[in-house]
Amino acid sequence: MLKRILALFTALALTLALPACAFLRTPAPTPVPAETAPVLSPTPSIPATLAPLPEDAAGYAYTQLSETEQQLYALLYNGAVNWAESVAVPEDMGLTPPEGYRVMDCVLADHPEIFWHGEGYRAKKTTGEPGILVEFIFKYALDRDTANAWQNAIDAATAGFLATVEDIPNDYERTLAAHNWLCQNGTYAQDVADKYMQSEDFSTEDSRELALYTSIYGPLVKQSAICSGFAHAFQYLCGKMGFPCTYISVEADGVGHAVNLLQVEGRAAFVDVTYDITEDRWLDGTPIRKIEHFGLNDELFERLYTLRSPFAPPLCPGLELHAISREYGYFTGEYEETKANIGRRLREGLRDDNKQVTVQIDDAEQFNIFIERFINGREIFEILDHEAEAMGLKYSGELRTAYSLQDPLHVVKIYFGNITTGV
Repeated sequence: MLKRILALFTALALTLALPACAFLRTPAPTPVPAETAPVLSPTPSIPATLAPLPEDAAGYAYTQLSETEQQLYALLYNGAVNWAESVAVPEDMGLTPPEGYRVMDCVLADHPEIFWHGEGYRAKKTTGEPGILVEFIFKYALDRDTANAWQNAIDAATAGFLATVEDIPNDYERTLAAHNWLCQNGTYAQDVADKYMQSEDFSTEDSRELALYTSIYGPLVKQSAICSGFAHAFQYLCGKMGFPCTYISVEADGVGHAVNLLQVEGRAAFVDVTYDITEDRWLDGTPIRKIEHFGLNDELFERLYTLRSPFAPPLCPGLELHAISREYGYFTGEYEETKANIGRRLREGLRDDNKQVTVQIDDAEQFNIFIERFINGREIFEILDHEAEAMGLKYSGELRTAYSLQDPLHVVKIYFGNITTGV
């Protein structure tokens, strides 16, 4: 199955372009240069006490840090969730400002719930170059009251979905449900991406707008975001369901982008909600939404993206797609599986008077078998005869079908006509 998935995605990697996304060079933009601190004991909002990290706060990015960096991670995490203006950093940690920025990037990569953190932060250091980090200064895009209001809205917007997925027994299907829920309800904010693509200077209002479209609030409440927002939202939903998920900063086609590292059913894989949510791919005038970027493996990731996160992902074997994505009518699996699923879709089409079915096969060999047997071998007529008879339908004249192909996507759109209700 994985080879079949690889064949599809390899073709897609060569033919489809990712949408432009703003400000995703890292989970946070490049910080301003560190300031020199003449004293080693500044007076920040939180002293340099090494409070332990909550057990559930150690995400994947945390595990990729050294022991000393993990201590700073705990310090920065506790500072951010407590709305500190800054935190003192013990000089004996021996970390430089760039290392501090990297650790903060890891905090944000693990924690989409810290959505109030703004664009940019600063550091103070000892004299000399590169200098030792002694204070980390936060910058927030929202005030605390606004953040609390946003969190209440997020809780209300996600309550129904989270209650629904409790009834799904399969872990794969639960995480796929989160992906599909975002795809079905979200739109990509291209105007926002265009507005901020080249900008480097932010007003307070700019920071608030960016927080809306790059954080979990945009996709979950406003149902609109750029890629960072959708990646954070998928991560947030997975976390609520108990599945480890990390924000991964990448470059795609020379543009900053964001995806996720998901761990489910004992396997690691990549997920790109944004690429699956965009509606810039069309077939015969109809927008197509897909699940092509759910469960990618290492090889597919390397073909599509260049890693920009400050930590390396683990080995990712990827996830095998299940036989059918019911929402969109895309089929995978062996020919007999596909034939049975198409029969069901034809039956639904007859019932709803929707006389067309769009099919995608995930493997070139299986696609050729499908065309040879189902279309050229006229097995489609066997299914239509059976389903029409079972539903009390009859032909008006000779039964006709037509189909259109879209390569290399292995897509076929089947039309059937001259069927009327009544016997």
